[in-house]
Amino acid sequence: MSWCIRCVIRLTKKEIEKMVHEAEKHRAEDDKHRRKTKAKYELENYIYQMTNAMKDWNFDCTKVAPKDKKKIEDVIKRVVRWLEKNQHAKAHAFEGKLKELQTLWNRMDR
Repeated sequence: MSWCIRCVIRLTKKEIEKMVHEAEKHRAEDDKHRRKTKAKYELENYIYQMTNAMKDWNFDCTKVAPKDKKKIEDVIKRVVRWLEKNQHAKAHAFEGKLKELQTLWNRMDR
């Protein structure tokens, strides 16, 4: 014996239009939150990659001078502290910090 339970909900055209309107109303807010989350994730991921690369450089000191390595480590620490204090910053702030790290890394990685 098998059972089949069906629930049929019939929405009126007015109810559907209201739901669509609500979704559209929150679209910009959702997009803003999505951009912020993506920017924060990209910054955290870049910090992680830089940190791992710095550990690898411990075995190959020919890639970067010790003073440059110290500078990179200091900037990473500063950005991590900033990130810890600014979890609710806007997307452009996370993107700016990422750009700062990328610029430094690209200068040192030549």
